[in-house]
Amino acid sequence: MHLILPHNTYDYFGEPLNVELDDEFDEQSDGRFRFRELDEGVVIMGLDEADKRADEILVIPDEINGRNVVGLRVRAFYMEKSFERIVVPRSVVALGWQALAGVRAVEVAPDNRYFQSVSGSLLSKDGTTLMHFPVDADPNVHRIPSSVKIIGESAFWGNEKIRAFDVPYGIERIDDHAFDGCENLREISIPEGVKTIGENAFNGCASLSKVRLSNSVESIGEYAFCNCYALKRIFIPRGVRRIGILAFSKDIQKIEVDPDNRCFHADANALFNKDQTKLECVFPGKHGRKKYTTPSSVKEIGKHAFTNCSEVWTQRNSLESVELPDGLEIIGDSAFRDCWELERARLPSSIKKIGAYAFSECFKLINLSLPEQLESIGERAFEECSKMCGDFILPRGVKEIGERAFPVLSNIIVSEGNSYFTSDSYTLYDKNKTRIVHFCHEHDLQTLRIPETTREIDDEIFWGELKLDKIFIPASLEKIGRLTFVGCGAQIEVDQDNPYFSSESGALFNKDKTSLIHFPTKSELKNYVIPDSVVTIEEDAFWECRQLESIEIPASVQHIERHSFFETNAIIYVHQGSYAEKWIDGYQ
Repeated sequence: MHLILPHNTYDYFGEPLNVELDDEFDEQSDGRFRFRELDEGVVIMGLDEADKRADEILVIPDEINGRNVVGLRVRAFYMEKSFERIVVPRSVVALGWQALAGVRAVEVAPDNRYFQSVSGSLLSKDGTTLMHFPVDADPNVHRIPSSVKIIGESAFWGNEKIRAFDVPYGIERIDDHAFDGCENLREISIPEGVKTIGENAFNGCASLSKVRLSNSVESIGEYAFCNCYALKRIFIPRGVRRIGILAFSKDIQKIEVDPDNRCFHADANALFNKDQTKLECVFPGKHGRKKYTTPSSVKEIGKHAFTNCSEVWTQRNSLESVELPDGLEIIGDSAFRDCWELERARLPSSIKKIGAYAFSECFKLINLSLPEQLESIGERAFEECSKMCGDFILPRGVKEIGERAFPVLSNIIVSEGNSYFTSDSYTLYDKNKTRIVHFCHEHDLQTLRIPETTREIDDEIFWGELKLDKIFIPASLEKIGRLTFVGCGAQIEVDQDNPYFSSESGALFNKDKTSLIHFPTKSELKNYVIPDSVVTIEEDAFWECRQLESIEIPASVQHIERHSFFETNAIIYVHQGSYAEKWIDGYQ
């Protein structure tokens, strides 16, 4: 894991920390603070949970174990309101993301070289960046210093006092998450001079109903006004050149753009680029839309353009069908993601690219035929499209397919003339059958023999595959993708001549059995002793192996990757003094 610093770290740090931390069980405690020792000094992770002192002031020490305290971890004291203020010492040079977000007040030692405090606010040493504003203070009363040019990342996070606020003149930038979670903020006015509104800047401001943007605003970041449910109308001034994905909540009923804006155009319920060749975003409006007809000028559906146009819990009349125009070429990433009620979408013959997650979780989508000119299908493009089960025809033009692009299928057929792929009903391969691209989970197979030509299996191909009883891996296989067999019940049997992999008791290992890659969820074994040769237990190796009652980890194991025993009910036995014993202590 890493000590993650704010995006604008270099604005107020001389030489910021960006260090990799060791495994989770190397964390220490002095009874007050949890910390880790690095080459640069000590990084405080947070308060020790066992500490019950109710001090009014939390003083962070300059030193722990004789070494300088140089940083605070991500969210080290996040929303810590039990103290009137937190005192930052001279030694601290780096703050992790939201390390002090939502705390009451901050005080900084006067001789700290990187930070200063003014009336409980945290600022950069030169006073130009407001990094934290007291969470219980009203900025209309408790003024922002006139030196401030940047409202920093998470500066007002979770402030419940703000209701109506005019950003002071002189501010040039509002950073990511600056007002995130200010639930009572109802009005915000952005003055001339502000050029950038960062990602998630006002995300979660549920009461926000009025936003006034000045003509100086050039960029509105991703999710900037997302989850602002009370915001029903927005006006985009002429200066705006960039609007990030899902910048506004789908609750918007009307969006308007200044006619002099050179980048965008709007028609009440949708936002386009200026010449209307790209549909940026559709807003369902107060009562939603069951059908949307895309203008004939559109060549591209932008990222997340229709995302969440089927929010059942808002009792909208959710989008059920969409008309896409002839001439449309690109459907962007996540364009229709989570449109749960979408049933019909005819894809015109002109489409060449369907992006990642484009129709993911469109549970009711049926009868979707892919055009012959289609060239690219992104990862998980049709994931969870459960109504599309059955035979699936891959057009002859397709040459790129992302991982887990298709839903659960019973059969996949490659059109005659496709130069890139072939299939044998249940399995999709590259043209020469050297790589497995997709496996149809809706089948009646018990045994799968991977062809002798196969050299590579893509990521997550057999994820959750519980119908197969046995999979034979040939001598030719060289590479198995990440999480390929997670949750797979089949016993694995590897050809003894394979130079890269081996098997034992249905489990998959690397050749010399130093890495345990996968254990089958349908194994008949109740008690399993991992071989003494194993040094590494790979990610998700025992995922959902609920049939196991006990697992013994040998002293040889020196590394256990994340989720290795996820949803495994077995009692785990370890050797005293071993890596596994330390891992168990840290895990618990």
